[in-house]
Amino acid sequence: MRPTPGQPILQVAAVVADHCGLRLADVLGDGRDRHLVEARWMAAEIACRLTGASTYAVARALRRDPRTVCHGRRQLRSLMASRIDLAGIIDQLERRCARALACPALEPCLRAESILARDQLVLNELARRLRQDWTVTIQLLDGFLGLSPRETALLTNHAWTQKGDRHVA
Repeated sequence: MRPTPGQPILQVAAVVADHCGLRLADVLGDGRDRHLVEARWMAAEIACRLTGASTYAVARALRRDPRTVCHGRRQLRSLMASRIDLAGIIDQLERRCARALACPALEPCLRAESILARDQLVLNELARRLRQDWTVTIQLLDGFLGLSPRETALLTNHAWTQKGDRHVA
């Protein structure tokens, strides 16, 4: 099922479904798995924000009861308070949906941008974890080798300030 240009709420749902690795039919369907429900919540919240449609209009387009949409939006807001990354994901999706509503032909480019953004989040988390592991390794080496605090600081700075083949330390 593909939304037509005159159906902005379904276009928003399609962008959210694509971001979550789902089909639009999954978001509109009856499934109750957590990832499906959260995708519906995100679609409803973004559709209400971007289209200015009433809760009833969003509920009708998403094939839900209006009370279910209200409940989902409340649940999403409380989830955003506990998961810091979720607010950023919602903002990114909202920008992507706004561009898709303005120009549907941009959708393939926006999909590629979303994949790159997800990969960047993964790489940032990996770098953060490696930085923690590297710091622990240096501290262990310091204990074994008896390095001075200055030598430890130089080693730490040297490891994380390399740019290509140049060393900035």
